[in-house]
Amino acid sequence: MVLVTGGVIAAVLLAARSSLNKVTQADYYTIGTDRIPSVKKALGSERKVTGVNTSISNGVTTKTITFQVTGTQQNADMLAYVNYLIKNDNFYALADADFSTASSTANLGRNSTESGQQLTVQVDYDTTGYTLTLVKQKGKVTVNTPDTSGQDTQNTTTQNTDTQNTNTQGTPSQSTSTSTGDGDANGPYANPTIMIAPGWKQDMSQSNLVCIKGSSKISFSVYDLADTSQPSLRAYAQFMRSSLNNGEKVIDEPNEVTIGGLDAWHYTYSAGGWTIRRVFLIKGSIVYDVSCTARDSDFSSVAQDFQAMLESIKVKNNR
Repeated sequence: MVLVTGGVIAAVLLAARSSLNKVTQADYYTIGTDRIPSVKKALGSERKVTGVNTSISNGVTTKTITFQVTGTQQNADMLAYVNYLIKNDNFYALADADFSTASSTANLGRNSTESGQQLTVQVDYDTTGYTLTLVKQKGKVTVNTPDTSGQDTQNTTTQNTDTQNTNTQGTPSQSTSTSTGDGDANGPYANPTIMIAPGWKQDMSQSNLVCIKGSSKISFSVYDLADTSQPSLRAYAQFMRSSLNNGEKVIDEPNEVTIGGLDAWHYTYSAGGWTIRRVFLIKGSIVYDVSCTARDSDFSSVAQDFQAMLESIKVKNNR
């Protein structure tokens, strides 16, 4: 007969609690040889972890992490976390996710540091908290570009049998757009990739990246700073501001910021009942010229969406 004393039970509970605290405080979640940024690292503060489970079956490693979050911050937490993984850890959205609802699911993927392996992250949240499901398995994440016929395409994962498994839960949350200028999607004038905010959609009729929601719009143009005849991004932003007409009223003068890890200048003005935020980001010599436009009465309600999409920007050029 084996007797279990209260002291033994207490020791087991303390060990379990210590393990959960370590995950709560961790900057990265480890799955096999890979590391994925944690919720704490993405948000800058801890969220209480109430459960961790890791399993390995048929070469597939799965780690599930459960969080208890009270109040109404689940939506904002998970939107910020998804954007962080896309911007900082090379993840791509595999399907649409609507973070404006009381509960939702998002799916992200990227290739593992280990050849022939892929990582996926599924985010599920509701009013009680959220769960992350991390999976590492044989396969490859493929990034698609939109069909030029105007039909939506999605980023996909190819799993164990090397056949394509396309998630079809809606229009893509993340847009990898066709290029402008040189016709090369990986060339210096390629459109950026962004995480499209809930309720927005990409205007596939445009060659440049344009997203709309009602009458509000965010549009991206790409060109070389040398083509502007201005010596710096600052000079170009100030030149554009000085070109405004008399009927266009400046709300915020040009100032320097960092957006999505890129140096940027921006200013805001109003004209004819519309508010426009102009943002100029630069990588190397390539300028990403962004116009965020909404009716005066709507601008404050979509400003957060504009910022989230700007912060999620990922660019690729060779200059």
